[in-house]
Amino acid sequence: MIVMDDKLKIASHNSCSGEPCGNLISYLVIPFARCQSKTIDEQITFGVRMFDLRAKKVNGHYYPAHGCFRNKIPVEEYIKKINSCEDDVYATITYEGSLKNDDELNNFKSWISYIKDTYTHIHWGDICIKKPWTTIIKADPGFASSVSKFKHLDGSSWHTYLPIPWLWDKIYSRPHEFDNKQFTYYDFV
Repeated sequence: MIVMDDKLKIASHNSCSGEPCGNLISYLVIPFARCQSKTIDEQITFGVRMFDLRAKKVNGHYYPAHGCFRNKIPVEEYIKKINSCEDDVYATITYEGSLKNDDELNNFKSWISYIKDTYTHIHWGDICIKKPWTTIIKADPGFASSVSKFKHLDGSSWHTYLPIPWLWDKIYSRPHEFDNKQFTYYDFV
């Protein structure tokens, strides 16, 4: 059991993956794509204050996504919930996939500007595009230095080759160790 301290800075990896999935394919790939078992509301109640949001544009809206997995509700609905948290909250956004041309890139940047202008209670960190390799399109150097204990999925560790998030999570010892000076990202908080 984890004893919560109000000074701990807990971050959830692929934060929206505990929410309902959006289609049959998403349902079928849950074991390979889901990194959280709690909803955004449950994560906030648990003490998560930094959110790793992944988004993909489908039918004109950005939805939380992870590979073939896509959520049922647009990512902005989850951003509203995070923004309404009374404590300081932090978030990053990664486009899950590739943007094929300048129009798609500009559309994404425009949406990011709208999100940052609208949801001002959130401290926004890096904005990235996942493929072909993670590309940071807007970075906040101070924000990145506040994150610890997160293994990037870049092939630099054998952990990145495990296809099932819950198996990866089992490798880490429980209870999770949180650092009160920096955010600590975890799957299945």
